[in-house]
Amino acid sequence: MCSDILSEINKVKNNILKSININNEIIIFDMDSHDCKNSIEFYKIFPNAKIYTFVYNLNTLDLCKENIKPYQDRITLIKGTGCEYDGDIDICYINDNDYTFMENKISINKVKLLMNNKGIIFDNLKSNLEMFCVYHKKYYFRNDNWYFTFIGVNEVYPKEETANNILEYKLDKYNPFLQKRGYMETSVYLHVYWNKLYKNKDMVGFSQYDMKHHNIYNNLDKETIYLLSSNKLIVKNNKWDSLMFEKLRNLDFLVNSYNSHFNKSYTKKELENKTLSLWQTNIYPVKIYEKLCGWLEKLVDEIYPWSNKPPYETHFGSIGGYTERALSIFNAFEIYEGTAYSKLNIKHPIGEEKIKEQYNKKSFLNNYSQDVYCKIVEESDDIKDYCVVGIDNQNDSIIKGTMNDITELFYIDEQGNKSKSLMVLGNNSDNTFKWKHNILDCNLDDYEILYKKVSDSIYNIILAKIKDEQIN
Repeated sequence: MCSDILSEINKVKNNILKSININNEIIIFDMDSHDCKNSIEFYKIFPNAKIYTFVYNLNTLDLCKENIKPYQDRITLIKGTGCEYDGDIDICYINDNDYTFMENKISINKVKLLMNNKGIIFDNLKSNLEMFCVYHKKYYFRNDNWYFTFIGVNEVYPKEETANNILEYKLDKYNPFLQKRGYMETSVYLHVYWNKLYKNKDMVGFSQYDMKHHNIYNNLDKETIYLLSSNKLIVKNNKWDSLMFEKLRNLDFLVNSYNSHFNKSYTKKELENKTLSLWQTNIYPVKIYEKLCGWLEKLVDEIYPWSNKPPYETHFGSIGGYTERALSIFNAFEIYEGTAYSKLNIKHPIGEEKIKEQYNKKSFLNNYSQDVYCKIVEESDDIKDYCVVGIDNQNDSIIKGTMNDITELFYIDEQGNKSKSLMVLGNNSDNTFKWKHNILDCNLDDYEILYKKVSDSIYNIILAKIKDEQIN
């Protein structure tokens, strides 16, 4: 077994040495070890490595402890999966397991070289890629995407945190209005950018949960854009392709916004016969991705709310169609400027085909205001800054009403205009209330509703049970 490790290391030694100095203090994980002999072999190969050995079968724990006694200066024995180390892992060896073993154990995006007793499973030394897979309700850990980081969006839908996912709405820097207004995958592009989730990576990519990737991205060129092509041309004979939906999207505005931001004077002429990429599925060199997001973070404000009003589409998610076309235009201009590109080999969609909310003009999400964000917080003794939700139409306040025995909240703005119903978000695991996904959906006649403005158009909500003596 040990000779097998040495053989596999030697096979990729030149590749390893391009990114890892063999004498550096590299980090090695030995997962599901039975006797620590592999860890000891790593100890000998890498003279300064710190090795974390994970033992799942506790029946072998005593044997492991005995074997590593002479090597405890650099080998740390860990029962199960608990480990405080949160940095990059240079080598992760999973013994006789395959990729399915990794699910919910560690964040695979931190691993540079993943190996088992049969050889290398994934080598991210050359590509140095951080690939994000966007999902709304559930992600699927498959043989084509297991090394992706799954990023859950839209807190309307309940989701669990795992070792392999990130919840967008729990990031340090979070703008809830990007999902609330239906910017779709663009929200992920920007939240990854704002939170620098691609730190120390050379390439960053985005995909969707219902896409099957026919290639493993372990040999990417760091000067190339990899895009999902529609196999059409964005402009041909001075006409936009039909998939750009010229009548539904103000494409001239997008080009003008691009020109203004990048100090260019491009027209459709520069886009002539350039490939049309769609579905916001791309892999970028980091410098190009940061260039894109510098524009996107301004564009999302420039196009709201007019792009979501007549004569354009008004339903939830339609504004995401604008930013999707913005990415198409950006990619085409990059190609015009000489950036190399390659087409991704992806099947889309896969699985049971369902109408996504952004394409459903009758979606329940259309019933709520896009301009006010409300979230339930725990009841507190300190409520001096809170106001009581009433029924009188006072400007710049939240009021309540009842429809079909369901309590609804509304915002009255400073001009006296009443909003659509406010979406009040909470946790549907709280059985005290009834929910539509994570949206409060019940009668609150027995509760005092308090609200506090925490930032522009963002409110905390407290639900306080009315005591019997208050009623009397």
